[in-house]
Amino acid sequence: MELQQHPAPKALDLLTPPAYCHYASGPCDQTFETNDSKVIFFAYPSTPEPIAVAIESCVERLAARRSPYNWRTWKSLDIPGQTIFCEICRNLRLSALVVADVTTLNFNLMFEIGYTMGLGLPVVPIRDTNFAADKRAFEEVGLLDTLGYIDFTNSDQLAARLLEAVPAVRPLPPISPAEFRQAPLYLLKGPVPTEGTLRLISAVKKSSIRFRTYDPIETPRLSLHEARRQVAGSTGVIANLLAPERSKAQAHNAQCALVVGIALASGKAVAMLQEGRNVQPIDYRDVVLPWTNPNNLPGLLHDVLGAH
Repeated sequence: MELQQHPAPKALDLLTPPAYCHYASGPCDQTFETNDSKVIFFAYPSTPEPIAVAIESCVERLAARRSPYNWRTWKSLDIPGQTIFCEICRNLRLSALVVADVTTLNFNLMFEIGYTMGLGLPVVPIRDTNFAADKRAFEEVGLLDTLGYIDFTNSDQLAARLLEAVPAVRPLPPISPAEFRQAPLYLLKGPVPTEGTLRLISAVKKSSIRFRTYDPIETPRLSLHEARRQVAGSTGVIANLLAPERSKAQAHNAQCALVVGIALASGKAVAMLQEGRNVQPIDYRDVVLPWTNPNNLPGLLHDVLGAH
């Protein structure tokens, strides 16, 4: 089995369409032209609605002020007729900074945060700390701990704190591309030893590609630096997504979404294998390979990684 790596975008060359896009299954078909290098792009879920409204009101307040920034939300995107994530990707590439709401553990947002990091752009997480939903799962993920976040409970607070914070925000330092040549494939195993997990690992072992595994049972918390380091040194990433009914699936799948986002933006070969046929988050729905019978996993890997 030969792992097929796709050319990664050059550092800071965000206006050149990638040579390969998973959504187009070939060269990127978008154009990236801008005269504005000061776009601040807001990514957030449409629910809970009170939090979404607070963010939108904040953006309205900021847009009404005189400032060097162009404050823009995902609701301004020209989506009709486009693959939704392609339009999001285009706007991320045209932005100087991304503000991402992590009040709830939303898989689309985790993927977009990872993708933004993979592009080398700065991310400012924001969070309504008075909202308790998903708090435990958010803490289990742990990947965003080192980034910190701006806390808010209303639009006035958020606007004031962003005006203070944004000028000082910088991208994360680049990761030295130390390659794992002896084991170029990175596998996010999952916290539950399901039959699918066993079949997946067996299939990879039978291939000619050696691999490394992140096992959350052995290492409960994957740091952001370690995730970026592992992806940077890998040729490909496999994410073993669990059925949402399983224990700890929410935190694990959110972690996978962020890591795969980094990997896709970095031009890595990616396989997202989803146990069950539940409706997938729209940002990476076209990338996920669902399965219900564990016997089908070797065939899915064969198609994605390229067997010869």
